[in-house]
Amino acid sequence: MSVIFAGACAATPASPTSAAQPSVTSAIAVHNTDTPVPILAATVTPRPSRVVTQTPQPTASFTALPHTDTPAPSTAQPTSQLTNQPTNSPPASGSCGKYPCNDDIAGWVARIQVPPGFTVAHVAQAPNGAHITSITFGPDGQLYAATMEGNVYAFDAAGNPTRYTAGFYLPIGLAFRPGTSDLYIASRASPPDAVPNAGKVTIVRPDGSKQDIVIDLPCCYTSTEHQPNSIAFGSDGKAYLSIGARADHGEEPGQPDVPATLTPYEAGILRFNPDGGGLERYAVGLRNPYDLAFDADGRLFATDNGPDYGPPERLHHIVPGGYYGYPYYDCDICQKAPSDLVITPPIATFIPHGAITGITAYTASAFPSDYYNDLFVVLWSAFPGAQKVVRVSTFPTAVSDFALGFASPIDVTQSPDGALLVADWATGHIFKITYSP
Repeated sequence: MSVIFAGACAATPASPTSAAQPSVTSAIAVHNTDTPVPILAATVTPRPSRVVTQTPQPTASFTALPHTDTPAPSTAQPTSQLTNQPTNSPPASGSCGKYPCNDDIAGWVARIQVPPGFTVAHVAQAPNGAHITSITFGPDGQLYAATMEGNVYAFDAAGNPTRYTAGFYLPIGLAFRPGTSDLYIASRASPPDAVPNAGKVTIVRPDGSKQDIVIDLPCCYTSTEHQPNSIAFGSDGKAYLSIGARADHGEEPGQPDVPATLTPYEAGILRFNPDGGGLERYAVGLRNPYDLAFDADGRLFATDNGPDYGPPERLHHIVPGGYYGYPYYDCDICQKAPSDLVITPPIATFIPHGAITGITAYTASAFPSDYYNDLFVVLWSAFPGAQKVVRVSTFPTAVSDFALGFASPIDVTQSPDGALLVADWATGHIFKITYSP
């Protein structure tokens, strides 16, 4: 995804009171720029991948990371298929053409397909046509959602939204520091079309006050693509931040066949203390890692969006000091990796331009026991084979479709009662998936 996110044009949701079809009026940074945006009730035709034949240029300079710990050996495994998947495909049509209208809640719930034993319910919708970028639960048990319009909303048990904080530019990262009510938000420092721009991390205190604790982070690929993305707290008490590259494949801005020199903090995972101090690179070589998640064993995973010309989307197990490939890809215009550089392969790959975004690890007991510690990842784009939530078991890796039929699913999170919540960017709807034995 080139998505904020990784990056892509976004469709405005259909009006909740009208069956009129939406038009493409804004852009999101959440996936490959070649990825079409889901346009409700309209046929989406994927654009062909770019073909370039220029002579490869010399490789960009890169200083290897010091290993603060001994990286684990590669955990890439042959990918197998899990068996418990949805038994039906989403309906081919809805109340607004291909999709239900935005106010057709029953139509959306019926459209989403899940495995036998699971049930889908609608729990909330972002107000005023807002586009959700991420969701999380707070220590108060409420659901919180960041929107690309710059607000963060809190939803009560009935799904009613209240604006919790505002004034951000393309906020994505959303995480409460464990044991506190301090909300950490990763966003841009200036309006999306500002050049130059920068990224930052801000703490929002329970009294509403704000404090920027990390500033001047690398940003951006375009006005809506690549920036500081997701925040997750580790068992070490530190904050981990995913951050995108400032380009598609390591090129100078506007010069696709001229290699750039990577800045110290772009295209990887950063780590810092809760007060913003001790900022360091934890892992590098990730083009646009949209989201992060720690599993029950403390292992860190990141979703990463492939380049615009078509390599697959990737899921990585992140280890300290690891290098994950960017900007070295297999294309005519791409740079060639140094012979002594060890590149850690992904543990799973997904369709090119699928725009892999949100991720969460399932650590509750409400689902069947074999779901424990599995990952759920989201494919955001409108390309065939996306618009869904995928279940991933790890080591060895096995994947299966878990929930089909969304418009633009952007993020997933686990609720306090052990359900799975899925936010849809195009419609603003939030759905809850539960299991009944």
